[in-house]
Amino acid sequence: TPMSLADRRYDFEMQLRQRLVARGFSEARTSTLIGRQSLGSSFGRGAVELRNPLSEDHVALRPSLIPGLVASLERNLRAGAKSVRLFEAGRVFLPPDGKEMRRLGLLLSGEASGSMHWRGDRFRSLDFYDLKGALEAAGMGDISLRRIEQTEFALATDLFSGEERRGFAGQLVSAQTSASAPVFVAEINLPNEFEAAPAGR
Repeated sequence: TPMSLADRRYDFEMQLRQRLVARGFSEARTSTLIGRQSLGSSFGRGAVELRNPLSEDHVALRPSLIPGLVASLERNLRAGAKSVRLFEAGRVFLPPDGKEMRRLGLLLSGEASGSMHWRGDRFRSLDFYDLKGALEAAGMGDISLRRIEQTEFALATDLFSGEERRGFAGQLVSAQTSASAPVFVAEINLPNEFEAAPAGR
């Protein structure tokens, strides 16, 4: 019998999780509510605010997964982590009316592995190409990158599938986190069709 949309979504996201875990990522589960301090950033601007928030840490519906992933990064750094690779597949709520969408968010920072890199006697840091490789391996289809300028990124690109903009990726400016290593993030719309594309190599 044909799979329902819910079953196809579940199957797609399970495959996505398995592929990212195989590349060393850990799944994060963060709150759908963001704090007042996030409202002024490009990741929280225009967020739909609650009428009666219970605390200043939960005042609006998140329009992006990135603030939650950055908060998870900070907790990992305080715990002494040298390398952090996180992903979250979850709901966001788009301004101005709170339209719900499902997105994949990725964050990575720190050492690429626990062993020295083959090109020399120093440890290699995770970089933008690791982020691009993770997007390809997740099975998000044929994604192209187009360079843009955005104040909260040291390096910023839009992610396209054909001529459709699907999301963004880039390196955060150092003022946004306490990490000593560069921090790379991506956020991409999950496909409506819930059909997994072949994984990258």
